[in-house]
Amino acid sequence: MEAPFDISADLDTPVSTYLKLAPLQPRYLLESVEGGAHLARYSFLGFGDVTEFRLDDGGMRVDGETRALPGSAGELLDTLRELLAATPELAPVVEGLPFSGGLVGIAGYDLVRYFERLERAPAGPAVPASPRAAYLSTNSLLIFDHLTRRIALLHAGSDEDRAALRERVMRLLRGPLPQRQNAASYSDPNHSLSRDEFMAAVERCKEYIAKGDIYQIVMSVRFAGTHNLSPFETYRALRLLNPSPYMFFFDLGDLQVVGSSPEALVKCHAGHASLRPIAGTRPRGKDAEQDVAHEQSLLADEKENAEHVMLVDLARNDLGRVAQAGSVQVEPYRIIERYSHVMHLVSGVRGALDERFD
Repeated sequence: MEAPFDISADLDTPVSTYLKLAPLQPRYLLESVEGGAHLARYSFLGFGDVTEFRLDDGGMRVDGETRALPGSAGELLDTLRELLAATPELAPVVEGLPFSGGLVGIAGYDLVRYFERLERAPAGPAVPASPRAAYLSTNSLLIFDHLTRRIALLHAGSDEDRAALRERVMRLLRGPLPQRQNAASYSDPNHSLSRDEFMAAVERCKEYIAKGDIYQIVMSVRFAGTHNLSPFETYRALRLLNPSPYMFFFDLGDLQVVGSSPEALVKCHAGHASLRPIAGTRPRGKDAEQDVAHEQSLLADEKENAEHVMLVDLARNDLGRVAQAGSVQVEPYRIIERYSHVMHLVSGVRGALDERFD
């Protein structure tokens, strides 16, 4: 096999590899099912030594060093740029890959308060503490090519180090999968808001809309429960129930995050930024004929289309804040994308980045 895709993957998946590589401390897995139906060509598994960033109420920690909380959005972004510049350079360099190392992690919703003027949120029910933001980069990365059924190992070290690590990876892949010892069990979930509390919040949202403070809001309820699954088993279950274009598992030390989403918030590539507003939903039909009927119903639905047009306008406005004047374009517009359980109305908004922004 030709380097760097010189590890056979005909008997292993990214999920089985993550489990078998437990001694090497895997930290994240990125997978994609394009359009909810077709497996994307590449998956990415980061493992080994890490560089870490965490921002929480106690301060900011950058690779073990504790710093004061950023005083502004500029300070926060400068720290992230500093960390990104210090991420390990993985070798060998492979052209044409959508990802070949860097920072992965999460940004909490409240991080928006660094960028927008918002009133302080009222105290709500106690919830487990989570960071405002947490990112990490690993010294080693496996890239799965699902077309050739081969794996590439990228590593921040010498050729000799990479060769030795490759041999260890191959030995682990030839080994057995870990076996679950107990049957799965779980409790009924608890919710953070009662129906009356939720409806009262809806009425308050309507008041904000009437005053012009907001255009749209997504009300949510936190559900919590107990179970005896490992975090990665939770990811496996979500992956089976809701295969999506953006599936991820992050092990951030004391916090594990799983996710499955049909859309990217924003993409930047070759000096251009793009967004893909998704709004408008119908269930998948039981057969092709019912699929077409649901599609036609969605395209004709006045409410769903009004919501979609509003999101497209908001995306154009958001992108216009950082794009070159006159460069923002909408393409495609109001197309149907089908996923495992639902279909969505989707548009694309794209613009050339102003040189002042990165």
